Amino acid sequence: MKKKVLIVSYKLGTNSGVGGRRWMLYGKELALSGNSVYFLTAEKQIPDELSMLSVNIRRYDSKGVPFETIKGQGLFIRILRRLYKLALSVITPGTLFDSAKYDKRKVLAACRAIIEKEGIGNVIVTGAPFSLLYNVVGLKKEFKQLNVVCDFRDKWTQGFHYGFLALNQRRRKYEESCEIEVLKNADVIATASPDIEAYLQLKYQRDYVLLYNPISREMIEIADFDGLASTRNVGIFKLVHIGNIHEGCQDYIEKFLEVWCHLSTGFKSTELIFIGSQNKWVNDVIIASSASNVRTLNSVDQATLGLLLKEADGFLLFNRSELGKSLPTKLFDYLPFRKPIVTYDNGTELCNFIRSNNLGLLLSENNSLSESGSLLNELIEGDLEFNDGFDYRQMTVKSQAEIIAGFLK
Repeated sequence: MKKKVLIVSYKLGTNSGVGGRRWMLYGKELALSGNSVYFLTAEKQIPDELSMLSVNIRRYDSKGVPFETIKGQGLFIRILRRLYKLALSVITPGTLFDSAKYDKRKVLAACRAIIEKEGIGNVIVTGAPFSLLYNVVGLKKEFKQLNVVCDFRDKWTQGFHYGFLALNQRRRKYEESCEIEVLKNADVIATASPDIEAYLQLKYQRDYVLLYNPISREMIEIADFDGLASTRNVGIFKLVHIGNIHEGCQDYIEKFLEVWCHLSTGFKSTELIFIGSQNKWVNDVIIASSASNVRTLNSVDQATLGLLLKEADGFLLFNRSELGKSLPTKLFDYLPFRKPIVTYDNGTELCNFIRSNNLGLLLSENNSLSESGSLLNELIEGDLEFNDGFDYRQMTVKSQAEIIAGFLK
């Protein structure tokens, strides 16, 4: 039996980071499976990926974090921004940096209208911003039969964003009370990684569902899995990194570029390509390294991206140690191409995942230039390869959407 589901996601689309990509892919897959899918989002531009599908998208104008919308650096502007923030702190409980907190009436009115008009029985809401979870789960008081699924993409009151680390005791208790309200009253709680579930179990013991950030249909199609076995370059080794890089990874990039610039690879040349990075500081680091075998491509279309990924001999991935057991989204874009993945061993779940499944090369910050260079040369010469026996199908959007369909009513 096909289901009707409303997905509430502050961001939506592959160009809107992990938050926008996650439920855009899930919603698209649910629609392709014949379900009636409705979206409510603050995204200003509707993703092209959804324009060809029979999904219904309603958007609302978000206020954002009000004092952050005051732009400029002059003295008067800074004073005005501080006064606005001070005024908000008097009337706003918890963190002031949760943008959805200021859209509560607008979001709930839109949800009610869609639920009543379309006869929606399921609502999926994803956070951050986390106040979306709290506000939407409150609809169960009005719609007694409503099946509400709350999706945690990050840790709420122990996260690194939205000002939670700087909250005083009173404000933190408010956020924790909202979190517990969600954990108690949502019909289903989904998490994006095992460490988020472990964190939530300490808050409130119940059943949780793990939903990885999925591998998209498009990436699998681009990879053309059956034809990849012999796609190694002759005479040149190409290593590719896609997307933005967090500033917390700057030390890793600097170390890696130093190794890359001093490689001695015999007759085989090397090329490192950064695709789609919008970080100015990355370009600055590359320039400072004086590397001649590194280039950047600011943006490419999907077809060109697919060609570059297929031509790559390996992939580069940087991950911050404080992310713990979260698997970065880039990993799921890399996996269908079945090429070795290079990263630094900093004890994260990513490192454990690569090591246990024999998917690539782990470098150490403590290695000398020659030691790291020797390891990279083994990869370049083909002595270290991707584990062909690894099965990524459990992480595809199709398999994850089947799990989601299982808890819809």
